[in-house]
Amino acid sequence: MLDGGGVPEEMRLRVEKARDVYFKTGAPLIVACGADAAGVGISEAEMMKKLLCGMGVAEKSVVTEDRSFITAENFQNALPLVEKGSLCALVTSDYHMQRARLLARRAGFRVRGFKAKTPFGAAKMGRRVMEFLGYVDALMGWQDEKTRPKSVERFKRFLSQRLIKPVGEKKEGE
Repeated sequence: MLDGGGVPEEMRLRVEKARDVYFKTGAPLIVACGADAAGVGISEAEMMKKLLCGMGVAEKSVVTEDRSFITAENFQNALPLVEKGSLCALVTSDYHMQRARLLARRAGFRVRGFKAKTPFGAAKMGRRVMEFLGYVDALMGWQDEKTRPKSVERFKRFLSQRLIKPVGEKKEGE
């Protein structure tokens, strides 16, 4: 959550898409993934569950996986929560779909992707650059600081500090 208790717009858009897919497909379960990476006292998974339940999804239909900090961990940790071999609906941001599908399949999921449209702007362009680097990471097998060369890690941190701000937030004076 953002300071003041708001929900990041990008998360809200993903949750709305997940709700729509859930009701249209009759999926038996939603697995919401994500740890408290921002250190705000609530995991992304729990935040998404609250939003989904507030949108009419039954609480028993939402399972949370709150240990993952990166996309590859989302799938590794969620795999035991779904029926083996079942077709899963993968909902994520539009710019993130290609890498998410690659990592889901590597983890053993059968997926059909549903993209949540992210508003265009400087923040989305920054996220696309970072996503490209994440895709290179996935292709090279560098999914964390332990496997990624230090020079690449420093470059990613440098870019992320300069390119990324939450989608939907405005800088002072905008």
